Amino acid sequence: MTEVLITGGTGLLGPYLKEAATLLGRVLSSGSKSGDLPCDLTNEGQVRELIAKIQPGLVFHCAAMTDVDACQADPDRAQALNAGTAENLAAILPKDGRLIYISTDQVYPDTPGPHRESETQPINVYGATKLKGEHAVLRRGNSLVLRVNFFGASQTSGRSSLSDWLISNLSAR
Repeated sequence: MTEVLITGGTGLLGPYLKEAATLLGRVLSSGSKSGDLPCDLTNEGQVRELIAKIQPGLVFHCAAMTDVDACQADPDRAQALNAGTAENLAAILPKDGRLIYISTDQVYPDTPGPHRESETQPINVYGATKLKGEHAVLRRGNSLVLRVNFFGASQTSGRSSLSDWLISNLSAR
């Protein structure tokens, strides 16, 4: 049975992935302060302990600093959370472990698409730091980068998605 790790498992996308990944094996989630196995992914030692403990065959790396304004305000933190965590996982996960990095369409230029995968030109800190994370993941091999955006209801208590916000504000007129 494959051990599946979902980082950022208590965010907006993580609960959906956790449910779907049960078809692949035993699924564990990790958040900085929550999930099945809390872990500060910016801390290399904690990442080593986490990987050694569960020996995942597959990691979905969803953990990120996704608030674009917060990334602009604190680029060092955005770098640590969006690129540094990917670097840690890419370096520590054994080569036979598969790593799927959830990135963003924010790595593309601010021009009408569709864009070629190689046509990157982030216009904000969020996109730039996610692109650095992509590079770290792809250098290791046995990895995949998915450039996505999330649209759907939040399954995480106390955390609203864009669609939740839209529905709430439209309902309130």
